[in-house]
Order: sequence, then C-alpha cells, then structure tokens
Amino acid sequence: MPPRTSGSGSGSGAATAKLRRAHRKSRNGCWECKRRHIKCDENRPACSNCVISERTCSFPAQPTPAAAPTPPEQPVSSFNEPLSASQNRSLLQTFPTPYFTNKHLILLHHFRKSLLFDVDNVDIIIDLALDWSSEAPYALDQLLAISADHLAMTQVESSAESAASWRRIATELQTRALTHFNRDGQDTANHESRFVPRFLFSSLLSLHMLYDTLTQYRATFHVFIERFCNSVCLHRGVKSTSSPGYQTLIRSPLAPFFLGVRDAAELGDKGDECAPLITLIENSDLSPSAVEACSTAAHTLQWAFNVHRNLPKSVNVQAASAFPVVLSDNYIEPVRKHRPEALLVLAYYGVLLHRCRHVWLFGDSGAFLIHLIADHLGSYWKDALRWPLEELERDQG
Repeated sequence: MPPRTSGSGSGSGAATAKLRRAHRKSRNGCWECKRRHIKCDENRPACSNCVISERTCSFPAQPTPAAAPTPPEQPVSSFNEPLSASQNRSLLQTFPTPYFTNKHLILLHHFRKSLLFDVDNVDIIIDLALDWSSEAPYALDQLLAISADHLAMTQVESSAESAASWRRIATELQTRALTHFNRDGQDTANHESRFVPRFLFSSLLSLHMLYDTLTQYRATFHVFIERFCNSVCLHRGVKSTSSPGYQTLIRSPLAPFFLGVRDAAELGDKGDECAPLITLIENSDLSPSAVEACSTAAHTLQWAFNVHRNLPKSVNVQAASAFPVVLSDNYIEPVRKHRPEALLVLAYYGVLLHRCRHVWLFGDSGAFLIHLIADHLGSYWKDALRWPLEELERDQG
C-alpha cells in the first residue's frame, strides 16, 4: 500500500505529493477528506468517511469559477525510495504528530486477544511496539494495521460494511507507518539506535504485504504474478534492514525469532522435497544465469521446508514468510517472463504455504497458488507438477 501524508499550504506540496496515493479528486469534498487525501462522497451534513471514522465533517464554500485549477496528483514514491533533503525538511515541518483513538485501542486489544502470532511472541511484539511508540511510531502503526485487516477478515460474512471500514483503517495505518518510516530513514544518525523498531516494522510490513498479495490479487494469473514480483522488492527491504545489525538483534528481545530459525535450519532434520525440482532446473534449457537463479531459489525453498519441519507448529509460519524475503532479482526476472521452471518454484512454495494453512495469514493461499500455476502451465508440465497437486489431494483425502 503506497504511502500518503497530510499537509497543507504550497510549501509542503512537493513533499506531500510524492507520498500520496493517487486518487480521483473530489473538488467539493469535506475538509477532513481533503486533509486525508481520500475521495469524499460529498454526503451532507456528514460524509460517509467521517461518519465511519468518527471525525468532525465540514464542507468548504462552493468554489468560484475563477478559482485556480487543482494541480494534478503526482506518482507516489516506493517503500525504499528516499526523499530529497528539501522534501524531508518540508515533511518534518508539516507532518502531524501521531494520534491514537479508541479504535486503535480496540485493535491493540484484538491483536493480543486473538493471538495473531504465537502466545510466546505476541507479548514481545506488543511490548516492543509500545516501548518505541514515541520515537518510532511506525512499528505500532504497522502492528495495528495487521490487526485491522484480521478484524476485517473475521467480519466479512457478518457485516460487509464493518469489514470494509476496518480494511480502510488498515490502509490508513500502514500509510501512516510508511510515511513515518520514510521520514525516520532520512535521519541516519538514529539508524543504529532505532534498529530494533525499524526491523520489527519491516518484518510486520513484510508479513502484511505477503498476506495482501496472496489474498487480494487473485483475479488473474498476470495480476498475481505482477503483484508478487513487486512485493518481493519490498520484502528485500527486510533483508537489507536486518543484515547490518544482526549482533544487535540477537541481543534484543527479538533474539528468539532468529535463534529458533537458525537452529531449525542447521541442527534439525533435512528433507528432500525440492530435489526433483532442482534436478529439473539444472537439466533445463534456461540460460546459465537463469539456471543459477532458479536453482538458488529452489535450494532456498528447501531450506524453508527444513525450518518448517523442525520448528514447533506455533511458530513454523516463519519459514513461509521468510522465503520471499531472500529471493533475488535474478530469480524474479524469469518469474516476470513466466519461465516455467521459475513458476514451478512458486508451485512448490504453494505446498509450504498449504502446510501453514492453519495460520490466518495464509489460509487457502497454498492451494490457490498451486492451481494457478498448474492451470497456466498446462498439461505439458503435469509431471513436474505431480507432487504439489498430490500434496493437496492427500491432505483433502
């Protein structure tokens, strides 16, 4: 979800336009919707957005014919795209201090009560997010965004309107988190001291983006693949954020996340789920660079299967969420080109997702991904897809 920020006045226009989500402007919308840069339905005396979010709604006077035209929206910046020094100064001057409402308290309670993560780690995550809520509010905002999306999912059948409202709140919270994270990133002097909340934010954002990709982009094969490739670019931000400060992390309350995965990969049982896939890739007619990229991805996927096998069920979801984080550009390129061998790696990844289907983040996404790839590749690749499809049939039987 691309970042957007609020602000007013010509001095902040260049900075805020870079961070906004592009939207169709409502010239006669209320002041609150204009401030939040969202489309207003112009219902009076209070628009739907303000009613749902419990905000005070007021409308400006009708514009005169001589009013200056509204400047067009500019494309939003990406998650990792830095702001210029002048833009950052303007943003620092205009961006409001984070505020939290009763709905945010509901989301915090829901995060803890619903155990969106395992019982041993949920308190660690909440405590860290709260401890840093003043200096690094983006971690708490992202935590609340995940909670809002989960709450939306639980209410889809009972109240579509309520589910849509929580989904909007999730988007707003993630947008605010991204904006603060980008702003914080300009102050390099604080990178080391804020490494733990920055990593926590990036990890939660990676999980949230993976959930969003697997559940909200199922319209067609091309829609999903494009979204998956784009999201991997964001996932790699987690890797770049965590690598330089590994020693800091293992001395932090987040250490159990890392040490458990490390021990599961190095000390536990090793499987061979991806052995046929690796053999197929190495004997394919792909270019040498593509063979290396796809083979590396398949070996990494086997590592993820091993981690999943050796971790307790309450935390083995980390194996499925870690895989996209470590994928390389060299692998994503043949995926974008729809090379069958690269797509087969995703079909095998679908098996790992299917083994994590007890976790709300994934649900039926493994079965969806396997069938998506199988339908696209067709009968010529049925032998290569036999194992993923058999895994689905075995579990259903």
